[in-house]
Amino acid sequence: MRLSRYFGLLVAVVVLVGLASCRLPTTNGGGSTGSTTVNVTKAASTLWVAAQDGSGAWQALSGTSFAVAASTGKYGVAWVCPASGTNPVSVRVLQSTVSESTSVTAFCPSASTSSGGSSGSTTYTVSGTLSGVPSGDYVTLLLSNGNGINGTGSAFGGSYTFNAAPGTYWLLAYEVDGSGNPGNLVLIHDISVTGNVNVNIDMSSGQTFSKGTESLVGAANYSLTGMDLEFGVPGEGTTSFPFFPPGTYPVLPAAQLQSGDRYGFSGYANTSVTHQQVFVDTSTPGSGISLQLPAIVPVDVDLQVSGGTGTADWGSLSFGTGGATTYVAALKPISGAAWYAFVTPGWLKKAWTTSSTTYTLPDLTATSGWDSAWDFVTNQTATVVLGGLHGNVTASQLNQAYPVLSSYGLSADSLPDGTTVSLTTRSLTGTY
Repeated sequence: MRLSRYFGLLVAVVVLVGLASCRLPTTNGGGSTGSTTVNVTKAASTLWVAAQDGSGAWQALSGTSFAVAASTGKYGVAWVCPASGTNPVSVRVLQSTVSESTSVTAFCPSASTSSGGSSGSTTYTVSGTLSGVPSGDYVTLLLSNGNGINGTGSAFGGSYTFNAAPGTYWLLAYEVDGSGNPGNLVLIHDISVTGNVNVNIDMSSGQTFSKGTESLVGAANYSLTGMDLEFGVPGEGTTSFPFFPPGTYPVLPAAQLQSGDRYGFSGYANTSVTHQQVFVDTSTPGSGISLQLPAIVPVDVDLQVSGGTGTADWGSLSFGTGGATTYVAALKPISGAAWYAFVTPGWLKKAWTTSSTTYTLPDLTATSGWDSAWDFVTNQTATVVLGGLHGNVTASQLNQAYPVLSSYGLSADSLPDGTTVSLTTRSLTGTY
């Protein structure tokens, strides 16, 4: 499910750390005496991973876990993701405390294609008959595998044809009468396209669906620019439902669903420099759902660059209690690596020695395995996005959500059922 039409970047902080070329001791789950083990799940595409215990030296992490001393209780994990699609190489840092999270996913965004299947020029047809349509009713058909809608069609009956690249798809057909009232709905999972495929659809075999209502709540000065509904089939990605009036969605019959099928609801408000969004991922939305936008990012956030690194300051930005929060800072230059930092409130409290709300990106250049191509590049035009994520998930799961949200997609199985995540950002553009 997708979380964003416009995703700026969120406030973050990154620690100024010592440098080391030695490797961090790894554990098999127990850790050393008086320590806590932090487990790291590395994406297959990850180029490099390092870890930090407390305010100690950053050290390359060859294993999948490391020990955090009880005397510090805080840690950092940094990793590098390869270029993907239009996204450049990126350096990502997550800093947290063991009381907030002891599991980190070194997540890297992946490029998606617009073909609805694997990349390449080969396509096949998905076609069949469309029967059982009452006179005057109108059927909308969607074919998708998670890279957007591969095909959209409509008919009063007869037949349909889609072109599709190789892949696994789901096919949805739903009917409405001349007044727009819901009729039957048919959802077909797991259509494997390795050649031309015939799938006949009998609308009379479906179940009646209804319309739910989606509302978006925000302050009076919010300029609401849209709402999305997306539905995902595990392993077959997500897509949005077209042709539904704003603020409504189809309530799919339970008999048409598989275990793990989920809805994603997203509401957002944009200006030229700010973005607010809320996302809810649920398998049981019922007949209505209300979304609450987060507050706008205050104007006192800032990022200053000097001495080859950046220092983020998010001033008076704050979030409600309960759930997890990560402050985020991102810098995306015209050329060179992009940098993202995700920092928890608990880490900040342990890091701050005064009332300062600033955070300095770490210098990782002396850490074993570091490539100079990943260095923090200065003195060029760049976009900086500051803000924060808040939700009823862990700090590590918020980190996973961020790169996917910023590329306008959130897989149905990326976050737990019942997830609510809000984000708020402010963008700054200049020479850094």
